[in-house]
Order: sequence, then C-alpha cells, then structure tokens
Amino acid sequence: MLIDFIDKDHELVLLSEQIDWSYFESQFKNLYSSKGRKSMPLRLMIGIMILQAEYATDIVFKKQKDLQAIYSELGATAIHTVKPDNIATFLGHKVDPRYQGEMGNNYNIRIEGSRIKHSMGKSSIKMYDKFSKILRIETTTNDVSFFKHYREVEHRDGTKSMKHAPLKKNIYSLTLLSFLFKASNKRYLEFISAFDNKEIGRKRLEKLSKSKKENKRNYKGFNFRTPDP
Repeated sequence: MLIDFIDKDHELVLLSEQIDWSYFESQFKNLYSSKGRKSMPLRLMIGIMILQAEYATDIVFKKQKDLQAIYSELGATAIHTVKPDNIATFLGHKVDPRYQGEMGNNYNIRIEGSRIKHSMGKSSIKMYDKFSKILRIETTTNDVSFFKHYREVEHRDGTKSMKHAPLKKNIYSLTLLSFLFKASNKRYLEFISAFDNKEIGRKRLEKLSKSKKENKRNYKGFNFRTPDP
C-alpha cells in the first residue's frame, strides 16, 4: 500500500501528527457545500498550501490600453535592470558570498499574458499582465523556511533566546508569511515605479512628426531622421 512507502520520521509526517485536524474541520465545515462535485479533504488543501505559498498584489486598470501602454516597457526594463542583489532585497535577504543557489530573471509568454520572474532558490517574485488589464506582483516560495522573523528559539542545550530565525513549516506561519510576502511585493512595486516611462516621450515625438492642418494652412511635421543639410 502507498502508506507503506511514507517515511514516518519525515518532518512533515511528524508535523501532521501534532495538528488537531478535527478543530480545523469543525471551523471550516460551513464553507463546504454538500452539493456538486465532492470537495477535496481540508487536510490535503492545507498541506498543499504550506508546501507552496504565494501572495499576490493586483493593480487593476480601468482600460486595457492603459496597462499595455506601459507594460512592455516595464518588462523590458525589469529584465535588464534587476540584478541578484535586487532580487535578494525584494525577498528580504542579502546576497551572501557563500550562497550556492540559483538566481536570475526569466521571461515567458502564457495564455493569460507575459510574465517576468525573478528567482532566488525556491523563492521568486513575479510580475505579469493578467488578462491585459491587471498588473500582478506575486511572491511565491516552495520553502517557507527561506523567510525569517524575530522569534523565540530553543537551543540544543535547552536554553532559549530571541533571534531572527527561519519560519516554521506549519500553518501557524501563514499569517507571518503573508506580512513578509506583502512587504516583498511592496519593495518590488517601489522599484519598478522608479523606471522612466518613455512612452510619453514617444507620443510627443509622434505628434511633432505628423503633418497638421490649422486655419486652412498645412504644416509639415518634423522629420528627425533627415540629416541636416
């Protein structure tokens, strides 16, 4: 049977034995419907959630054209501007010379829209245009212990002290994780907000280069590509 292949000493197995699952089932049972497709077990959903956690910040534009006017410029600038130390800062870390994990930027196109991804190990921060109308900034991790907070730590000799330590891999870390992820998204938004928007300059240049008729007189637009005589 499948259960025979499970390592009973694995940290996640030991963790699951410490959680009062009946408490959570009683608290969430009113949110489940008895109609339609059978719901997935709450225990399974919580397990999936803590193995991969994410937090998104959405900026909704009234018109698609408003986001599209700046998104391509944002994406191109982010890919060429964001360096490893920036990625670490977004995620609340500093680049350690001893760090051996992977770091980098990635760009791809999906059905929902194009996406920029900045990764540091199992954690990342993404930017994408969801349905061409929503600018989404999203912090994701497959290892919650990557993030730290100030808490009480128990040492091997039995003593305790307060220090910055990795988040524990349990559901009680989700609240702290949401604050940390929200801060990551905010730092990234502040970073891209400082980019120069060249779209306005291009529109002004386009206006100057077009011919215009005013008071029954025709005015030829400037051709900036023509060399001076």
